Amino acid sequence: MKVIWHNNKPIEMSAVEWRSFDEIVRSNITMHLAENVYFNMAKESTTFTLWESVHTVYEKKSSSSRFILIRQLFNMEMKETEPATSYVNTFSRVLIELSLQGLNFEEEIKALTLLSSLPIRWEVFCMTITNNSTKLMLDEAIGQILS
Repeated sequence: MKVIWHNNKPIEMSAVEWRSFDEIVRSNITMHLAENVYFNMAKESTTFTLWESVHTVYEKKSSSSRFILIRQLFNMEMKETEPATSYVNTFSRVLIELSLQGLNFEEEIKALTLLSSLPIRWEVFCMTITNNSTKLMLDEAIGQILS
C-alpha cells in the first residue's frame, strides 16, 4: 500500500520496480470502480493521485453523510425471512461507515442497537442475552445471534 500513501519511490526500489508496482495497484483499484467513476478518474497517472481523487470526491465527511448513516442505523430492522448473517453484515457495514466518518459508539450501544433491530420473535433471545451480561459487547451479541 506504499503507493497509495506515498507519492515517492522508496529508496530500496528501482524506478522500474516502483512504476510496475504502482501500475499493478492502480489497475486493481480502477478495475473495481463503476464505469462512470472510472471515466472521471482515468486521467490519474499514479495510484497516489487516483486514491486522492477518489477520496476527495467520495469520502466527504459531512453532517449530511453522518445523518444519512445514523438514520439508516437506527431505522434498521431485520426482516423475518432475512438470514442473520446477511443482516449482521449490513449492520456492521453501517457501523464501519460511521466510524470512517469519525462517529463511533460504545460497544454496548452498538450491541443494544443491534439487538433492538431484531424481529419481535427474537424478544426472548434478546432478554436472555442482556440478562446474562453486565456490559454487552457487540462481538458477543453477534456471536450469540449467529450461533
